[in-house]
Amino acid sequence: MNLKGIRKKVVELSGRYDLVQEDWQDNGMNFYIQQAQRDMDRRTEFKKGEARLFQTVTLGQVYAKIQDCRAVKEVWLSGTEGRVQLVKAEIAGLRNIYDYPYNEIDPDEAVLYYAIGNLRVSPETDRMTAPELAALAAQTGIEDVLITADPMHYTYTGIFFLPAISSGYTTMEVWGKFYSPLLTEDADESYWTVEHPQTLIHGTMLRLAMSNRNRQEMQDWNDALKIDLNEIENDFIEEEVEEIREMRI
Repeated sequence: MNLKGIRKKVVELSGRYDLVQEDWQDNGMNFYIQQAQRDMDRRTEFKKGEARLFQTVTLGQVYAKIQDCRAVKEVWLSGTEGRVQLVKAEIAGLRNIYDYPYNEIDPDEAVLYYAIGNLRVSPETDRMTAPELAALAAQTGIEDVLITADPMHYTYTGIFFLPAISSGYTTMEVWGKFYSPLLTEDADESYWTVEHPQTLIHGTMLRLAMSNRNRQEMQDWNDALKIDLNEIENDFIEEEVEEIREMRI
């Protein structure tokens, strides 16, 4: 099932025909479906929520920004020097260990650590004028912040790594938990729309009940959603137990 199919079914169940147009095009229902999917992503802890993100890194780089990441689990670098897993550290500790400027390259020192950074500055960069952005870029200590006028800057997760990238590494690989792709077009699909459409429908009905402040419906749909998610998670738990059992043979 795709987004349009989910939208149509939710409208039929809820009676909220005001949230679609006469030809079933969106008139507000997509918002509830999108929020329901993100809620379900956050509620579940199984392999389908995990992903690997690959990004090119360049000489002297000390931070990277990624999107749709719920939690960073591992960070790896690879290139002509091989493949290395970075050790997680606190960003304050890295700043104290390494001398400024952080993006200076020492060919004899390999990248060792990463920390979850803070890319945000105040005031927000998308509220700054061009001269203000230029002034910010001229400041010291800005290697690990986002200084572009990107209105979506708050959707990024920052990864700060030290020492700076040397010529031996060209690819960063992030293992983590990621949100499902945002559903915007009628034909859009996700893990939830294809594998568990009824669960997404239940989650959307819960979101509608929350907005309507109907406590009884909220409880009923929340209970239904819990049953669905528990059954899905049980399957993945059984799969993991089987993998462990086979390793012991």
